[in-house]
Amino acid sequence: MGLAFARTTTKSLVYNVRHGVWVPAFAGTTRGVNIVAKQQADRSRRCFIGAAIAGLPATLLLRTASASDKMTKSQAEYQDTPNGIYSCGLCTLFVAPDGCKVVEGAISKEGWCKAFAAVD
Repeated sequence: MGLAFARTTTKSLVYNVRHGVWVPAFAGTTRGVNIVAKQQADRSRRCFIGAAIAGLPATLLLRTASASDKMTKSQAEYQDTPNGIYSCGLCTLFVAPDGCKVVEGAISKEGWCKAFAAVD
């Protein structure tokens, strides 16, 4: 990368061979006149790409369950009676009055399925 100097009466110019243009010289530098601007553009591009990649898993985790994401009662091995002391009313997935976050359809508060998750 070759740079040439030209002195004018008002300011110093440097010829950027790579781009084929005359540009003002900054603080007496003869090389890398456009390096700072290029580094700042690269840095902001990297920040944007990094943030986009970091945000992707978050959007997938925050996705709400739709009806097609739920199990059928037979898949969940749902039963209308409790399993010992465990019932849907005590499950963290139960949605009052008769819903569930992972099993589709109406369920009984006294029912039970294999997705049971006890309240801590």
